[in-house]
Amino acid sequence: MSESEIDRCIKEVKTTGAKTLYLSSQDLTEIPQAISELTQLTEISIDRNKIQEIPAWIERLDQLQILSIRNNELEVIPASLHQLANLRELNLNGNRISSLPDWFADYSNLEMLCLADNELTEVPDVISQLINLRYLAMNSNQLETLPEHLQTLIHLQVLSLSSNKLREIPEWIGAFRHLEDLDVSYNRLTQLPDSIGQLRNLIILEANGNQLIKLPETIGNLVNLEELELQDNQIQYLPDSIGDLKSIDVIHLTHNQISELPVSILKLKDFVMDLHGNCVETLDPEFLLEDREIYYH
Repeated sequence: MSESEIDRCIKEVKTTGAKTLYLSSQDLTEIPQAISELTQLTEISIDRNKIQEIPAWIERLDQLQILSIRNNELEVIPASLHQLANLRELNLNGNRISSLPDWFADYSNLEMLCLADNELTEVPDVISQLINLRYLAMNSNQLETLPEHLQTLIHLQVLSLSSNKLREIPEWIGAFRHLEDLDVSYNRLTQLPDSIGQLRNLIILEANGNQLIKLPETIGNLVNLEELELQDNQIQYLPDSIGDLKSIDVIHLTHNQISELPVSILKLKDFVMDLHGNCVETLDPEFLLEDREIYYH
């Protein structure tokens, strides 16, 4: 849209009393000041622009519940955002953010925080105080460790940590009893903790592109797991407990070092397993019955 078309769009929102405004991919270098008059807004999306600063007047939009500023050029989070106490979702993916201000702890209603593809070298302490978080994305940063204080986020359902520099997942990860989706792909992990088996509500587990040699026996406790992604590791064998994954639909194991399957696999039915790029030469025909789809050539 041209500048005049953007102005018309903003005026139309003001006239109609609409509560959402989308100005993504408009080559904006700043947020138009006319938006400051749209105090009824509950959602703004200004993704994929060239915005470097958030203006002070944004604090007037105190009804905002969803704010998305993905893929811009933000380096700092201004104090003016502190006034947006009703925020439930904040998406800052794809910026240049390296830290969070202390006042972030006051976002007591925040349920979704997206900080992927930024410049974080450590997990900000203040995140541990966002006790109502359900969704936390910090993938594609430079994180090397997960601090213990994160385990306060007991309501987390989705945790995305892929493409960082993590060497281990701590045992306290088991505190996330409500977690449904965990992505730790493309890190530097050599093992998964035994406590992974405490995540009984987990539906998706992704650990592609690490240096895993084996899986913990406790993985069999994940009775609700539907998708297991373990491609591009160094896994040599599967634990017998793999046969206890009674809800499993898909297991991706391409490009590992597996040469045979445990007999316990025979307990599983109606699932797909991809073993391409492993050391499996032949499989007992019994493995290929009961609606199992196992690919290994």
